Amino acid sequence: MERIFYTRCGDKGTSRVTKTKIVAKTDPVIGVLGDLDELNSLFGLVRTQKISAHSKKVLRFVQEDLFIIQAQIALLLIGGSQKMKAFPLDKVGRLEQEIDVLEKIVKPKRKFVVAGSNEASAWFDYCRAVSRRVERSTVKLCKTADNRASIFAKASEGRGISWTILAYLNRLSSLLYALARREAKRKGVLEEHPRYS
Repeated sequence: MERIFYTRCGDKGTSRVTKTKIVAKTDPVIGVLGDLDELNSLFGLVRTQKISAHSKKVLRFVQEDLFIIQAQIALLLIGGSQKMKAFPLDKVGRLEQEIDVLEKIVKPKRKFVVAGSNEASAWFDYCRAVSRRVERSTVKLCKTADNRASIFAKASEGRGISWTILAYLNRLSSLLYALARREAKRKGVLEEHPRYS
């Protein structure tokens, strides 16, 4: 019987990425994939909360995009001749359109906001913080001396991390910040700014 829920392959600190290829769980690519998985799971949790239908819809399409990003980054581990189309620039554009709409609704101020004015906005602020970590770990993977040239070369060949993935992850935190502010406004909550006192 083939086991689905456990395989014992990772019991010694490794992950099996294909039938013949095993990598250490400390591999930076595994780290980025884990960060993306955490963020995607967090979005699933937030979608179960009392947030607007629009926010749920936005999170759902972002979850799909994160699966594409994970697949492209995973190809760095698999190697070989497998390829995918580069992550589409129009997905970055879709995030920007959402942000532009939210900015008109919220009319934000250029000030920091203390998270926690209400549950819905607090969840989005937490998502934003996690998404920034995902972005940092992905950029770090790209900038690692050993990986930098090969990762971008592979991206141009249809594997790995393209600049559009980095742009998407950068824009994602802005979208989550905007959604947090929108949820606070929707609930009629006045958000506090730090006093620095």
